Amino acid sequence: MFNHLRNHTHYSLLKALPKVDALVSAAKKDGMKALAITDYSNMYGTIEFYAACKKADIKPIIGVEFSIRYNERAFKIILIARTLQGYKNLMRIVSIVNVDNPLEPVLTDDILIMYKDGLTVLSGGAWGDVSNLLVMNTHDAEARLNFYKEHFGEHYYMEINPQSSMEHGESMRKKTIEYARATSTPLVATWNTHYLHDQDKAAHKTLY
Repeated sequence: MFNHLRNHTHYSLLKALPKVDALVSAAKKDGMKALAITDYSNMYGTIEFYAACKKADIKPIIGVEFSIRYNERAFKIILIARTLQGYKNLMRIVSIVNVDNPLEPVLTDDILIMYKDGLTVLSGGAWGDVSNLLVMNTHDAEARLNFYKEHFGEHYYMEINPQSSMEHGESMRKKTIEYARATSTPLVATWNTHYLHDQDKAAHKTLY
């Protein structure tokens, strides 16, 4: 059974449409046993999401999507709380990046390392550093992957996304899968949900 690990709710302000109850109801209808919330740089919906999942008998997975800077470029990364300590560290990271730069919160390697305990990392897929660096510079991709493996070990996952409309998306997915296998890095597939139904696409485009 596929469980969504990268979902944005209306708490991702001006970027996503789903209300928490609607997201959880859709997961329940599809028979999912677990569901993640990964709003952009915030945890506003965490308590509401947790309660809704528990009511629906779905395992709630708490995460956040951040921008992380590498070599003057901003990429995406997903942090998921694996333990209670991880949840506390996720709250700390959210607070720090929003206080440091409220208009454009950006995670740094130093902050990530300082509060890494109890966290699982998803690479960000087509929007992440390793997958993009594979296309641009294999040496940089290797250095970046080694950084994550050093600090997160088996709790770092290479992420792939099936969105086919992205430029070079298919090539990037292929390279990511090949590289993950070559480096014995676990793979995870996500969808990067911002709306629930096909008919919502136009509304999301207008919102974004």
